[in-house]
Amino acid sequence: MSIFGMVYNELDAKIKHDSKYDTKIARKVFDTLDREAIADIILDNETYWFEHQQYHDYVTSDVYEWLKRYLNNKGYSYLYE
Repeated sequence: MSIFGMVYNELDAKIKHDSKYDTKIARKVFDTLDREAIADIILDNETYWFEHQQYHDYVTSDVYEWLKRYLNNKGYSYLYE
């Protein structure tokens, strides 16, 4: 099941309404999601992974690390860890 929209909407709301999330890296992650550099975030049971466009727009490791921490804190596990 795709959780891209959920993550996108949650992050958008948190940046706007929670100063803890209004950081440079959180805005960078949101901008990455907004331009759809990550095509999708899939959750199967409690395991998630990222899917990419065919052209594979470059996504920096700090964006992935932030997203993995965010999703791991929700109780999900990254497929490749």
